[in-house]
Parts: sequence; structure tokens; C-alpha cells
Amino acid sequence: MSRSAAFFDRILALLIGVVLIAVGAGALIWNTSLLPDKPEVLTAPGLVTATDSSWWPWVIGIGGVVLILLALRWLFAHSPASKLKTLQLAGSSREGALVADVGSVAEGAARALEASPGVHNAKSKAIVDRGTRTVDLTVTLDTAGDLDRVADRIDEVCADVAHVLGTTSIATRTTIHFDKARHAAGSRVS
Repeated sequence: MSRSAAFFDRILALLIGVVLIAVGAGALIWNTSLLPDKPEVLTAPGLVTATDSSWWPWVIGIGGVVLILLALRWLFAHSPASKLKTLQLAGSSREGALVADVGSVAEGAARALEASPGVHNAKSKAIVDRGTRTVDLTVTLDTAGDLDRVADRIDEVCADVAHVLGTTSIATRTTIHFDKARHAAGSRVS
């Protein structure tokens, strides 16, 4: 999901929340004496007469098409990042193309991190995130005390990814988690 889609989602959620709070508050105070001179029945005579107009079906149809297009745009903005399969390497020519399987390189990076002391688990994927080719690593550590040592190892592995692929145009992103079961067991006080 792009940053603009996330921003739009947050603004839309805020607006819907404010409207729902206002409607709820209005429903709560409707039958109280806080609203003097309130009508007994809400009517919309303009809306009733508009439905009999010849332009009404056209406006409703165009509004429906616009809503469908907005919904499709919203769905595409929330589609998962596409997978990065191969990368053409330097040295490719008309005679042949040299390609690297970026997914396998990412798996190798995860295995290298998983073999490091203090790392409980490591996963990886090769994706195109917001137009940037990215090797995305997720590392789970045994304890927070291993963070400095593992951070240095992560830097080494990310440099190895760039070296193996022969380019620095592929970004690497690492997310670090702590093993909840071990972290909670280590923080208990007796």
C-alpha cells in the first residue's frame, strides 16, 4: 500500500468517525429539551420532487460509475506488492542475458541471518514496493540483548545482497521482532 493510500484511509476513517459520532450525539439529544423548536418529522421535499425529474436517472447513473471507479482505484491502491522474480545483470548482451533469481538471493540472505547467534527466525521476500525493487527481510530475535550484534550482521548480509546481485539499485529493508515467548519468559520477576 502506498503512503498516499494510507494517508487517504486515515483521513477517510477520521471523517467517517466524526460523522458517526455526530449522528449518535444527535440521536441521543433529539428527544431532550436541548433542541428547542425541533421539527417532529424530518422531510426532504426537494429530494422527492427531484426523483420525478428527467435528469435524475442520469445523475444517479453517473454517480454510480464514479463510485465504482473510486472503489476500483481504492482496491488497486491496496493490492499487495508484486513479487520480484529476476534481475538482469551487467554483462548481458544480444548474445544472451545474464539474470539472477532475486527470490533465491533473498532466501539465502534469510538463511544466513537465521544461522547467526541470537536470531530465532528469519524470513525474506523479493518485491517491488512503490516502484522500488526491494529485498524485504523479517528477523525475529531471541532477546533484545542480541540487537547490536545482529544489527551488524544484518548490515553485512545486506551488503552481500548488493554484491551478489552486482548492483546497489535494489533496496534492502529489515524488520526486527523479538520472540514474544522468550522475551516474556526472560522478563519475569520471581
